[in-house]
Amino acid sequence: KYPSLSNLIEKLKSSPRVKGIFSTGTTATKMNPSSDIDFVVVLDKNLEDIKSIYTMVENRFSDIFFFDTDFLNQLKDKSEVLGNNFDGMFLAWLKKGKIEYDPENLLSSLKDKIEETSPIQKISDSEKRDFWIKTNYNFIANTRYFNSGDELYHNALEFRLLYSVIELITAYFSFRAIPWRGEKSAVKYLEQNDLEF
Repeated sequence: KYPSLSNLIEKLKSSPRVKGIFSTGTTATKMNPSSDIDFVVVLDKNLEDIKSIYTMVENRFSDIFFFDTDFLNQLKDKSEVLGNNFDGMFLAWLKKGKIEYDPENLLSSLKDKIEETSPIQKISDSEKRDFWIKTNYNFIANTRYFNSGDELYHNALEFRLLYSVIELITAYFSFRAIPWRGEKSAVKYLEQNDLEF
């Protein structure tokens, strides 16, 4: 269905440095007209320290993330990880992902292990504390701007609300120790668990 994506995967597979590829998100399940393309490449060594590339594939926005075998090896024996860093995100992506290339069974063995016993995904106390400070600061500052009666403050408040609202939503998940997995996941969670919020 997606020849450019297939060609890209084939080209990546031809490199001896590539030790694994998997798709994730709707790329791994069923793409819809609004889907982007998400996939992960595992290198032997990430000497260039590339984290991600954003590009267009099949006229779709595409996220390509890069990890290496050292990263996979350090994940193997962890019983808990931080949910909002790359450890937690990689494990969530792999668990729901579709392995496209895995010549040494590195991805398959890790996927089997996390399906059997998935590491606990924690939210650090420092992250929760940072959100607590931001949320309270924004509430106080936004209230002050709103009550000022000054047009400049009201216009500035419109800017502040652009980031204050998403910080409040991400704080909601952090305080409940739920790893952030993007806005669509947040909408689904709130529809199923907390419509009032």
